[in-house]
Amino acid sequence: MTQALYRLRVRFWPKYFVGDDVAVIRKAREALQLDPEHLLAIEHLLRAYANINDAAALTSLLDSLSPALRARAEIKAHIARNYALQGDETQAREIYNDLVASLENLTPLAVFDTALLAISRGEIDDSVVVMERLEKPILGCNSGARFCPGKIKLSAKILGTRPC
Repeated sequence: MTQALYRLRVRFWPKYFVGDDVAVIRKAREALQLDPEHLLAIEHLLRAYANINDAAALTSLLDSLSPALRARAEIKAHIARNYALQGDETQAREIYNDLVASLENLTPLAVFDTALLAISRGEIDDSVVVMERLEKPILGCNSGARFCPGKIKLSAKILGTRPC
């Protein structure tokens, strides 16, 4: 990762968490100019477009993604969320069902995005059930996703426990 890309990444993360979607969009676009397949920037951009209900920008971004990126579970959840926002319930439901069927194999981020998809579809109870999956062991971790997000081993010193 280049130093410029790292600085952009560090700068748009806090903006995402404070809900500044306009700033997230600006910073994510800058990151994508440096690396067109920067997954974190793409995901933040997809969420920001969905948050501000900019279906045209969301569709445009999704259409511009490579087939390899479109095949990722996290991106599939955003594609389905876009269908839900546009009122295409059939397509959204089909992708949602595929994601739920493979929850055991999804990364914690993909599980979270699947839960957001359920919320977009108005299925709050289903979203809670999907989110509860984050408390269970995922991807071979014995201690649950909160201690092993995305298979990244966290410091036992910070956690006060043994990482997975």
